[in-house]
Amino acid sequence: MDLVIVAIVLIGASLSIFLGYIFMDEFYSAPIISDNEIIASHWEVQQTNLAILANSFILIFICFGVASAVGAFFTETHPVFFIFSIFTLGVCVVILSIFSDVFVEMASSGVLLPVAAEFVLMVDTISNFQTLGLIMGAVIVLALFAKRGDLQIGGGQA
Repeated sequence: MDLVIVAIVLIGASLSIFLGYIFMDEFYSAPIISDNEIIASHWEVQQTNLAILANSFILIFICFGVASAVGAFFTETHPVFFIFSIFTLGVCVVILSIFSDVFVEMASSGVLLPVAAEFVLMVDTISNFQTLGLIMGAVIVLALFAKRGDLQIGGGQA
């Protein structure tokens, strides 16, 4: 279920970036603000911040995956639960596929289409969530069940 939480967080972050971009464009073009130099400097700073966040999107996705795999490695499990893990991975991939399709449909709508053209890497990452989620899930399941049997984790007595 870590994959679903990662998907929700990343899709929420990408939608907030899209909406922030739209809001800033409307805000800085409002007739209330009259000093063009201030508008230009603030717009440039906001564009840079959004670009950094959008370009770090794939890095955030990879860091979530590594953190989940490390957490899974230090979790004690019995091999009998492998079948349940595969079933859960399948359910997560289906959920990620639904999230991916909904996001791509929203990004290709009329309002968000120009913004999605600005953040191509983010849209491509989310459109391939099911494949990336399957890879990340496989790594997590391998980390969860590919431990030696005599490895003591958690400070228990041998």
